[in-house]
Amino acid sequence: MNEEKIPFSPEGYRKIIEYGLEKGYKFISFKDFEKNKHQEKICILRHDIDLSLDLAFEMAKIESEYHINGTYFVLLFDDLYNPFSHEGQKIIRKISDLGYEIGFHWNPLDYINSENPYHDFKKHLELLQSIAGESVKSVSNHLPTINGNIKIRLPPEGFINAYDSLFFNSGSFTYVSDSSMRWRQYIPIDLMKDGRGVHFLVHPIWWMIEGNKLKEKIKNLTEKNSAKIKESLNGFFLEIDNALSRRKELDELYLKNRSK
Repeated sequence: MNEEKIPFSPEGYRKIIEYGLEKGYKFISFKDFEKNKHQEKICILRHDIDLSLDLAFEMAKIESEYHINGTYFVLLFDDLYNPFSHEGQKIIRKISDLGYEIGFHWNPLDYINSENPYHDFKKHLELLQSIAGESVKSVSNHLPTINGNIKIRLPPEGFINAYDSLFFNSGSFTYVSDSSMRWRQYIPIDLMKDGRGVHFLVHPIWWMIEGNKLKEKIKNLTEKNSAKIKESLNGFFLEIDNALSRRKELDELYLKNRSK
């Protein structure tokens, strides 16, 4: 199979999973590494959610069809999605309920002005745990090559670090990423052909949104997000209109409940 011909699409992603399973690979999360480290063929499946929780959930649903596992790393403070919103929390719980590990995708930029980065990191971790409804054991750095000049001693000890040397081109694993739809040095199927341990970083946007090129996918995601915002605004104003039409009734109900 020639990986170069596999499209960045749901179908293309399925082909990689199916190829790995045919070759006897077990797809696992970071937290399950210890109990699986003696397996001959392992693929640590990692997802850094940089742009969309919706697309991450769509990818998790595909993976659940194959009964494979992996880790979804969530940014707490992102310009493009809000894990604290009702919908954001709901999606994260759904991914967790499918059996996938929720990890902390921490951004060094969130700590450069902090007097106590370690304390703030722990607080942020607690917030994510309350959203996920589970203990968070694994962490990954957001954009490490871009933010590498920020000298902050995080994460603290006691966490599974996705950037630990064990998982990066060591004797046990070879790292491969789909970053910006450009394979660097390795491609997953070629590694699986050789039976090597694989650390596969998958960004849902490149596989779960339409388009053959990066700009097309960004454009389609922008349009999808715009339509979603428009739908939310329409729903909000319909709710306001409904409340205004029942204003007297609702005011009386509010005053009655307030006096109790």
